[in-house]
Amino acid sequence: MRILVTYGWCRTAYIAAESICRAGFEVYACGSTALSMVRVSRLVRGFDRVPDPFKEPEQLVELRASALETDSARLLTSGFFPAYRALP
Repeated sequence: MRILVTYGWCRTAYIAAESICRAGFEVYACGSTALSMVRVSRLVRGFDRVPDPFKEPEQLVELRASALETDSARLLTSGFFPAYRALP
């Protein structure tokens, strides 16, 4: 099964991607910067640059939905969830 790990710049995304790979899944990742931590993992099969989730959230959602629809990923997991953004 292919899994897409998002928000790849942070350590939690890197650790999640490594753990998922070691569990036997095929992992791809994406992030808004070329310096994303998960990009250097030897276990991650591919990495894509995506829009900054704080600057262009709508475009990012469309890209993630497209990845799931085209069967390039079966499961989507985020390396980070900005819960404070949901608060008023």
